[in-house]
Parts: sequence; structure tokens; C-alpha cells
Amino acid sequence: MKKTIFICFILLFMSLNLNSIPAVAQPVSKIFSRSIYRMKDLNLIPNVEYTVKNSSPSETFLIIFDGNKIIQQSIRLEGNSINYVLRPMKEDFNFVILGTGQLIFTSTNVNP
Repeated sequence: MKKTIFICFILLFMSLNLNSIPAVAQPVSKIFSRSIYRMKDLNLIPNVEYTVKNSSPSETFLIIFDGNKIIQQSIRLEGNSINYVLRPMKEDFNFVILGTGQLIFTSTNVNP
């Protein structure tokens, strides 16, 4: 009887401490400069909403194309701009960054 109570006590103790590691999700940020990119190249997650911001003092232009080479979104970003929300992109999207600025892409979803 004592063995059974002792074993139950140990199993209960282990089950209560099983989820003791806190999981904290933070937005993912990625910085890119002038070039032509694919979603795969940038490691951006499809169907996730991102914001884009120009972190440099120079002006930059962002053009997003879908798989059929149709412009889905274009944004002119002034130097040290505010955050602009991008529509969720699909896996076959490509985009072009023109100018000498550096763009920061940040995921707005906490759990992508």
C-alpha cells in the first residue's frame, strides 16, 4: 500500500512539473536591401500578415508580384518611415526592393 501511494505521489509530482517551461512568442523581424526576392529566399511564412518599415534615411520602393506577375501591392517608403501593413502573401509571391534603403519585415501574428 505504501509503494502504491509513493508511486502515485511521484507520478502526480512529475505531471504537475511537465509544462514548467514558459513559451514566449516574439515577432520575427527580417532586414532586406535592394534586390529581387522570392518568399522562399526570405524565409517569410505564407498567409501571415507582415509590416514593413524603412530603417534607413533614404527613400525605398517596394513592389510585390504574385505568381502570375501581377502587381499585388506597391509602397513608396520615405526614409525612417512608419510601419506599413502588408497583405498576407502566398508562397509564389515575389517582390522587388528599389533604392538604397533597408526594409525591416516584422510578423504581426504572435503565433505564425
